[in-house]
Parts: sequence; structure tokens; C-alpha cells
Amino acid sequence: MRRMLVVLFYVAISFISNAVGVEKKFHNLDLLGIPVGSNHFRSCNTDEVCIKITECRETVESWERERTCDFKGGQSYVCCKVSPPKENKSRKKCLSLYKQRETIQDESLITPISRSDVSAVGGENAAFNEFPYMAALGWGSGQRKEDFLCGGVLIDPFYVLTAAHCTSIDGEPPNIIRIGGRNLLERNTIDINPDKIIIHPDYDPNVAYHDIALIKLKSRVRFLPACLWTHSTPTTQKLVALGYGHTTFAGENSNILQKVNITLFDNAECQKVYSGQQSTPNGITRNQICAGDFIGMRDTCQGDSGGPLLAMVKIGNLEIPQVIGITSLGSVCAGGVPSIYTRVSDYVDWIESSMI
Repeated sequence: MRRMLVVLFYVAISFISNAVGVEKKFHNLDLLGIPVGSNHFRSCNTDEVCIKITECRETVESWERERTCDFKGGQSYVCCKVSPPKENKSRKKCLSLYKQRETIQDESLITPISRSDVSAVGGENAAFNEFPYMAALGWGSGQRKEDFLCGGVLIDPFYVLTAAHCTSIDGEPPNIIRIGGRNLLERNTIDINPDKIIIHPDYDPNVAYHDIALIKLKSRVRFLPACLWTHSTPTTQKLVALGYGHTTFAGENSNILQKVNITLFDNAECQKVYSGQQSTPNGITRNQICAGDFIGMRDTCQGDSGGPLLAMVKIGNLEIPQVIGITSLGSVCAGGVPSIYTRVSDYVDWIESSMI
């Protein structure tokens, strides 16, 4: 009987010890941001981004369970604080234009903020003057919507940012840059001829890497530009893509500017799809951004190339458009496969040095 009690005592001690070990293990999982016994995920603050725990630069010791924002694919995601973007020359100049907006009398220079929900494919028509910095690259007379085959974004009164592969179609550069309109065929647009096309020196037309270019305009544009995002990570996963491209796969271009709400994906997700393809022989690189729609209903499409991927960032009382990416490469439109965008923050130094 005494021996049995001793055995039971050791069994109980072992059970308690194991329970403590399990609790310690769960506690460690909590520190790694993995929710235990809970499906509650917090929303990140405006100065945070929901990314994989392994991609957050903060130390493991500072992570808490309450910072978990998602859990998918066996990976825990945490709200990670991002440092403010670098105040580059172009960014300072752009922000100063927005800070002066309240003193500007010319209403055409002021960007109205649309309060409608953002819903390209699966998108919705942009409001009048909602994105006056949107550009369309045209070949021909500009009398038909079919003349405009690529997009771009005004980032300076004299410069439009676009994709490198949009600077030549059938060996011809664009001869019209149409800026400021919601409808390509309405008169509230401005047509300007390109003065100079500057393609990134590392761009190879046979692949999708370094797919970025600048178009210098022959005259100054009086619309407010969009600003360049200079940090590698956006502060939000919800982004807006703009384009005049097809609203259905292999359909017709839209003369009405389309806006579509899409979400950042991990580059690893796109790696599964694009790795080894002719246009991405090295897979998806850090110079690219992967974004799309988790349910495959919204996407950019043919004709949207060169258009901007935007984050609307609030600075003080102003909501300022920040160019996160440039539409570069896609698969079947809204087919559940994310599209690839050139990561603008990796090219800010080149952009600034090229804007002479």
C-alpha cells in the first residue's frame, strides 16, 4: 500500500511537471504571437503593419500575445511597428505641396477625398477628380480609348512614373500622356507630350525585374502629384490599384478610371506561382510586391500596367496618396493569383537622381 502511494505521488508530480511544461510551452507560443485557445486577432494601429513574426525586426522578448493580428499557413503574424519613411527630397517636396493645399485658391489643385468604399476587375468607377494624378499613356491620336494602353502616376509637376515595359509597344514610345481625368474621353483631362523617357538601367525587356521608368513631360502639370512611399513596408495591407485596363479578362479597356481594393500577400505566396516562369526566372525578388484578392474577385488586368498601387496615408489632417508599387505583371485577371508590382521604395534613390 505504501509503495502504491509512493508510485501515485511520483505520477502526480510528473503530471504537474508536464502540465507546467505545457503551460510554459503555451506561454512561449504566446510570446511568439500564436493565439492559444483564442481566435481573436487584433487590428493593427496606423503605425503598424501585420506581417510574419519572423519579418518583424523587434526582439522576441517584446512580443506579446495581444499583438497577434493573424495566423495562416502555420505562420503567426504580429502587429509590427514600422519606422517612418525616410524624408527624401522628392517626398519632402510632395508633402509640402499638400501642406499648402489649404492656402491654394485654384480648386483644380486640390484632391477631394472620396468617402465611398473602394471595391480593374471587380473594381468600381473612380469619382470625378478623385485621382487627378492618374496618367494614361497613349499611342495615336488620343481620340479613342483604345489609344491608351498603359497607365502611370504623376509624382512631380514634370514627371510621370510608370512601368518600363510600357515605354515601348511594337517598338514605339507613347506620344500622349493624359493626366487628371476620370473619363479618358472627357475634356477635364490634360494632354502633354513626353519630353524624355528614362528606363531603369537594369531593366531587361525579357523579364519582369526592375520594371520601372520615368517620363519627363514637356510642360508642367498643375495637379497635385502622388507622393513616393520610401519605406520598404507599407503601414497597411489594404491598398488601392488604379487603371483604365480591362474590366474582364481579355475584355475591352475602360474609358472610366477603375479603382480596386486589394491586399498585400507574402512574396512567398507569389513565389509558388511565378517561380521558374519565363518572365520571373529568379522567382519573386525583394524589389517586387505581391498583392491581390484572397477570394479572387478583384485584380488589376490587361491595360493596367504602369498604373499605381497606392496607400492612402493620413498625415495630420491630410490623407495623402503614397505610391507603393507600379503594376508590372499578372496572371489570369481575378483568377485567385496575386499580381506583381514593382516596389517603389527600392527605387527612390534612382528616381531622384533621374529627375534632373
